[in-house]
Amino acid sequence: MATLDGIGRSMAGQHPSLKWAYLLIAAALMIEMVVFIVGITVGVLANDYYSNTKGLRDAGEAGLLSDLGTIQAIPAWLEPLKFLGVATFFAGISVVLAIIIKTLQTRGQAMELALPQILGTRASATSEEA
Repeated sequence: MATLDGIGRSMAGQHPSLKWAYLLIAAALMIEMVVFIVGITVGVLANDYYSNTKGLRDAGEAGLLSDLGTIQAIPAWLEPLKFLGVATFFAGISVVLAIIIKTLQTRGQAMELALPQILGTRASATSEEA
């Protein structure tokens, strides 16, 4: 069984896994920022492509065909990257929730060990006053 001093030492400072949670959440935000920037770039490229007339697009100029290929190819890897960013974010949240559960369990143990001492000192203090 743990002692009150041992639990107190284990509660001092941050939980070691909290750094991993910060890392996962920061990585998820960076992935989503990259996806956002690439999505805006593809939107601008699509605007450039579709601002031309249908006749020019069907004629198949070299620059327009390259733009069309890029517009069609990027979603093939952009969608999984979006999913990876969201999954990484949820992994970071899961680590944080696991840390919260562990911290609550440890604090419960500390209270279980400290409560008899707290009640014992209060009981003796009230008996001395009477």
